[in-house]
Amino acid sequence: MEKLKEKICNRIWNTKKIRMCSEARLLFLDKRNLILNVYYSLFILVFSVLAYVKKDSFRIIGIEDPDLLLLVSSIILFTFSIYSYSHSFKERADRMKKCYTELSKLEVESEAAESISSEKITEINNKYQEILNNYENQLEEDYLKTKASKNFEEWLKYICYLFKFYLFNIVYFLLPFLITYILTILLKNN
Repeated sequence: MEKLKEKICNRIWNTKKIRMCSEARLLFLDKRNLILNVYYSLFILVFSVLAYVKKDSFRIIGIEDPDLLLLVSSIILFTFSIYSYSHSFKERADRMKKCYTELSKLEVESEAAESISSEKITEINNKYQEILNNYENQLEEDYLKTKASKNFEEWLKYICYLFKFYLFNIVYFLLPFLITYILTILLKNN
């Protein structure tokens, strides 16, 4: 019974740590989207002022009609804002925090049980399953982050995930420039 108690305590602890990673990831995504919204808005603002003040200077970089570029940029900003809001990263992070807080209470309860009977194990396991059923699941990346320090293969998977994650973040920052420039050139040629 002691081995089973230890196994359950370890499972609760691991799940709690993974949910902490999930919360951190979701908070990062919330902050990143806020920064991107401000970044894209500043891009449009600066571009609008430049287009108003020096409309002819855009011909140097191949843009005949900066108004079209501004229109496309505004549509991209609007779409990104809706996309960003629809994911509600902050609320989801708060729910992850509530989940790992409940798991912490269950962890303390399971570790405090002096004599652990099969009924107590079943009760703890049922509470554990109930907690998990009340919240969204974490992503594989959160699991990999937790396991990366223990296993070289998991560490490599996590490094690959980080590479993809930061590559996508760089693309998010360059995206408004690329899309607006490409669309302006395509629409100019029609």
